[in-house]
Amino acid sequence: MRMKVNEMKLFANQNNISKARFWEFLSAGYLSLKGYRVLSLNTRYSGVEVDILAQKVNVLVLVEVKYRRQAARFDGVIHPTQQARLIRAARSLEQKYGAKTSVRIDCMLCTTRWPFLNHVVGVFP
Repeated sequence: MRMKVNEMKLFANQNNISKARFWEFLSAGYLSLKGYRVLSLNTRYSGVEVDILAQKVNVLVLVEVKYRRQAARFDGVIHPTQQARLIRAARSLEQKYGAKTSVRIDCMLCTTRWPFLNHVVGVFP
């Protein structure tokens, strides 16, 4: 049975979505083990989809999960457009929760090689 080009793209996209959900779920578990309280997965704030929203003490943490096949380094992983969106979501959460909590943006770098998960804290100001 031959697939049409559009069907193959849809199939490949579904595979990527399931991979992304897997790594997001694994990252949420890892953050829980590190003492974070995971509040939500794949939630929109100010029109921006945030992969993981977690809390540790009085800090809300927006976590962007990125998967790479090779050893993960943070250099250039998050595109400047995505940075601007995440900062917009962080400012929205700051306004919502006020002065009692601060908001931080982290990145979880995932790879199929050891170490599988690399938590980069405070990636943007």
